[in-house]
Amino acid sequence: MVRTIAELLRALQEAEIREIEKARIRHAPTIGEMYEGLTSTILNKAIPAEAGLSVASGFVEDSSGKLSGQIDCMLVSGSGKSIPYSKHSKWHVREVVAVLEVKKRLFSSELAKAQAQLGDVLDIYGDYVVRGTNESFDIEPSLFAFGKIAGLVPPSHENASELPFHLEMLYRTLIVEQISPLRIIVGYEGYASESSFRKAFVGFLSSLLKNRV
Repeated sequence: MVRTIAELLRALQEAEIREIEKARIRHAPTIGEMYEGLTSTILNKAIPAEAGLSVASGFVEDSSGKLSGQIDCMLVSGSGKSIPYSKHSKWHVREVVAVLEVKKRLFSSELAKAQAQLGDVLDIYGDYVVRGTNESFDIEPSLFAFGKIAGLVPPSHENASELPFHLEMLYRTLIVEQISPLRIIVGYEGYASESSFRKAFVGFLSSLLKNRV
């Protein structure tokens, strides 16, 4: 019995995966395209029409014209720029709510590629903010989260540099994650359990730290 919208969408997803498998396609790019299309379809059904958001694929750009790599699926507002003779569009980073990288099978190598792709979007957003924007941000949710995690009254943004290094990084990371586009990796197959995925993810993060030392 389906009792919630989430369960309904999950049932729809599973039914559509069975249809994809029935097609017996072995061409890797086409398989990837089918799973990207499935993800877009599910996301479209999950977003309320009155939210004023749409699902697209293409590229994220900033005011200088810097582009990300091709993004499988994006949740966007406003209107993008169509790319001639293509189904894709370019969207300014301020109009991007979330970016999703879709993998049929998610293992360590795919995780690394997806992280690099989504990291480009974060870099573009960071450049957009650093260059100056007329937008103002309410960071109260980040300050509240900092207080709960650190057990300290959060300082004002101007005084964040007075915190110990690890707490300053926590403070700034919470703000970045609050105001920047959500970056999501969707894997339909891969790790056998959440525990094995968490172990692989910790190992992946550890390898990134070692490479930066």
